[in-house]
Amino acid sequence: MKKLLPFVFATVLATGVFAQEVDTTVTSNGYQPTYRVNFFVNPVFFYEGTFMVGYEYFRPDRYLGIVLAGGLTLVDNDKELIKGVRGELRIHHYLNDFDNPKFYVAPVVLYQYAEVDKDPYNLLLEDGQEMFINQTDYITSYGIAGIFGIKTRFLKRGTIETYVGGGIKYSDIKGDESQYGKNPWELGYTGVFPKFGWQLGIFF
Repeated sequence: MKKLLPFVFATVLATGVFAQEVDTTVTSNGYQPTYRVNFFVNPVFFYEGTFMVGYEYFRPDRYLGIVLAGGLTLVDNDKELIKGVRGELRIHHYLNDFDNPKFYVAPVVLYQYAEVDKDPYNLLLEDGQEMFINQTDYITSYGIAGIFGIKTRFLKRGTIETYVGGGIKYSDIKGDESQYGKNPWELGYTGVFPKFGWQLGIFF
């Protein structure tokens, strides 16, 4: 879990810097704020026990947005305890001039790390003695993808965003490989995978 600390520190530091930047744009009604930072939560990852949040920082011309997102995973069931982190870096290239909705294409870089603690069990040895076994599997995944998305603005500051695409992912498993990666939505998957989802945000 120490791998999470640099990522969290960088996220908090960048958030504090970017959140201060608000432009003004002259309109027929006078000066109106043009917000440069969009904070969001991604509910798609709730199904796997991950709380995923992030922010997008817009370049002044608003044709480019840099997205940094991170999530914490914690799942405790009858057989195992899963804890981990994941992160995404996306570069949104916006395709249209008007502000609402905004269409974009984006390359995506993915990272995920997880530790899976299995429930301990007793192993019966040949001499009749029992051995108490604790097992922890370590899974690290890397991936790249491409997506197409639509960002819609509502109530001045609110945003809702949907995206669809796909990519390729590689997973390194230290442990029982037979228990993971049977389909693109499972932990430890290696191969081509679809990427789609939606997220809710607010401008600052």
